[in-house]
Amino acid sequence: MKTSTLVDTINKLGKSVFTIKDLRRLFPGELNIKTPIKRLVDREVLVKITRGIYRLKNTTIDLESLATQIYFPSYLSFENVLSKYGVINQGANKITLATTRHSKKILLSGIECEYIQLKPTLFFGFSLSHGVYVAGVEKALLDEVYLMSLGRRKVNPNEWNLDALDPKIVKKYAKLFPPQVNKLLKEFFC
Repeated sequence: MKTSTLVDTINKLGKSVFTIKDLRRLFPGELNIKTPIKRLVDREVLVKITRGIYRLKNTTIDLESLATQIYFPSYLSFENVLSKYGVINQGANKITLATTRHSKKILLSGIECEYIQLKPTLFFGFSLSHGVYVAGVEKALLDEVYLMSLGRRKVNPNEWNLDALDPKIVKKYAKLFPPQVNKLLKEFFC
C-alpha cells in the first residue's frame, strides 16, 4: 500500500484520531496495515497517541475528550475538576477519571490518564460538556473524599476552597455514598 494513499484516506475520514481497526475496515484486503503506519510514524507524518491509536501530525486533539472515549464509561473527576473550580490550588498534572471498569493508568501523548474504579451505584453526578463527560464540582469532591475514606488519597482538606460548592447538592449526593464518606465530610467541614 502506498503511504500517500493511506494519508489521503486518513484525511478523508475527518476524524482527529483513528485506530488500526478503523484502517482495517477501510482497507479490508490489506493484510499488514501496521507496516505503513509504522513507516508514517517513523517519518513523523503520524503521531502515536497510545497503543493502536494515532493522529496526523498536523491535527490537534482534546486529550480529555479522547480519554473519556478510550475507556468507556468514564468521566473527568477528582483533582482535575477540583482544580478547574478552584477548590484545590494546585493544577492537575494528569487526567483523572472515574469509571465502573477496572482501575488503570495509560499514557496519552505523554500525559498520564488515571482511571479509578467506582461502584456502579456511585457512577452519577456528571454531564456532557463540550464533548467530555465531567463531574459536577460537588460530585468530584465526594469522589475524592470517597478515595480518602478508602485510604487511597492523602489530602489536606484544610487547604480546600469550598466557595464554589452548593451545600445542598453535596448533602444530596453524600446520602448515596458509604457512611465513612459522610463521617469524613463531617470531620472536614463542621
